[in-house]
Amino acid sequence: MLEIDPVKIRKKIGFCFQEPILWGDTVEENIKFPYDIRNQKTDYKKTSVLLDRLHLDNSYLKHDVKNLSGGEKQRIALIRTLLFKPEVLLLDEITSALDDNNTELVENEIVRLNRKGVTILWVTHSDTQSRKYASKLLSIQDGQIKSLEVLK
Repeated sequence: MLEIDPVKIRKKIGFCFQEPILWGDTVEENIKFPYDIRNQKTDYKKTSVLLDRLHLDNSYLKHDVKNLSGGEKQRIALIRTLLFKPEVLLLDEITSALDDNNTELVENEIVRLNRKGVTILWVTHSDTQSRKYASKLLSIQDGQIKSLEVLK
């Protein structure tokens, strides 16, 4: 029997939810967290690049998380997850609170990651979004698998 260390597996997986959980008081606390748990110095250059890609500027680091919109929270949670590139990225309705422009920014970042070898498992209710980006499309209805399509 193959023994798999669940902690090692978890370290390779990133996830973002429709309703992200941000903690502490500021965005910066959320950005620092993945570095702190790894006993590493916060890479503000990498943070700045990700903020820029998702059309947020460095001033967001000082923002109070309680005052962020749903879409801002989703983008901050995604940035926090991507500071350390996962092997597998689980996404649950990650663009649900975003307007069309910000949805496109997030989609572009996800595609960029996928092209760099990150496996993406993306849950969305948008048929257009899923067909545009998926290589395999699994449809579930009433808790049952409805279909599995290979698209690309």
